[in-house]
Amino acid sequence: MKGINLKNTEGFLRKSDPFYELNRKVDAAGAATWDNVFRSNTVMDNLSPVWDEASMEISILCGGDLNLPILCKVYDFEKGGKHVLMGQFETSVNGLVANAKGNTDITLTISGKATGKLVVSKADIAGVESAIEERVASIS
Repeated sequence: MKGINLKNTEGFLRKSDPFYELNRKVDAAGAATWDNVFRSNTVMDNLSPVWDEASMEISILCGGDLNLPILCKVYDFEKGGKHVLMGQFETSVNGLVANAKGNTDITLTISGKATGKLVVSKADIAGVESAIEERVASIS
């Protein structure tokens, strides 16, 4: 993923240090919550960051449900640990794949106000076909 013209949270003389987190929706005790499942690398002093490619297990990201809501939050890294939210959007694994294939950008927002854009450069699901084939082969 890469950011495009993210809103600076550092003030006039400095630039933000963005990273993103992916959170999966979890229904716990009758209430939906967001569980952090991934954090990207931090790109220092850059409002149009390009983050490193990342791989993660589908079971961890969405429990195998490719339509399960995923919340992506972009933060400005702060050494003290009180990271500043730069924007967020909600999608799914299928949504990320569709964005990558369509080469469309995603608007980050805070309280309904646009704070920049993200582009999903690449998103694919690997290994699913072979796992299904193995299951089918073992059942036959």
